[in-house]
Amino acid sequence: MKIKRLVGGSLESNGYIISRARGGSCYVIDPGYEPKRFITYIEEEELRVLGVILTHHHHDHVGGAEKLRDYFSCPVMMHEQDAFVYRQPVDRLLADSDEIDLDGETLRVYHTPGHTRGSICILYSVRKEQGGIHRRYDFRYGSGKNRSAGWQPAGYDSLLQGCHQQMVECVYDLSGA
Repeated sequence: MKIKRLVGGSLESNGYIISRARGGSCYVIDPGYEPKRFITYIEEEELRVLGVILTHHHHDHVGGAEKLRDYFSCPVMMHEQDAFVYRQPVDRLLADSDEIDLDGETLRVYHTPGHTRGSICILYSVRKEQGGIHRRYDFRYGSGKNRSAGWQPAGYDSLLQGCHQQMVECVYDLSGA
């Protein structure tokens, strides 16, 4: 799996392009800023965009989605609980445990409310049977700049109050236990 991380904007938000190989298919995750950078990379790698996945509705993650949708004629995907706030058409509503195919590999959606009601994480797991290697890639909402000591996401209290069991199950599942 090829994962291209693009950081942009004053919040230094993370956006990603994930693909299996040059010339194959890809998904764009959270193209908040500078959609031209995403377009340039996709064209250089000769990728075919299957869709834009938005982990939540905040502008620093969705800002470039419409330009990419128009440019590549691809669907935009987002959790149903954030779609009504997005104010643009959402082509595929995502829900917990949904699976998204990328050239035969599976991306799994985890509904992780708290930052927003419809926040999601996307997990891609690689299992290599012969060597016993297990790696996980987790595309989460947020930006590198905000992750300082003592920082708590907006909605932290609602995350603790309303979603405790769901988060415990998600973390348990992600841990592989």
